[in-house]
Amino acid sequence: MSSSPFLVFPWQRPFLPALKAHLHEITGGRPGSALLIVPHNRPWRYMAQLYAADGHTGLLPKVLPLADAVGIW
Repeated sequence: MSSSPFLVFPWQRPFLPALKAHLHEITGGRPGSALLIVPHNRPWRYMAQLYAADGHTGLLPKVLPLADAVGIW
């Protein structure tokens, strides 16, 4: 049985740091190899700030708003 391609983060704790940590884990520290599908671009701005605060200088995850993903599909 394969795992679900979807992750649900609980709202009881800050979710963007948890998402960033998960991306680090699943990409082996190469977040630029990840694709995030988000409802709109606002989460991306906050994620970029988190990476900048950590001094990350590599590629960041690619972000695709849900409406664009549906249009491509």
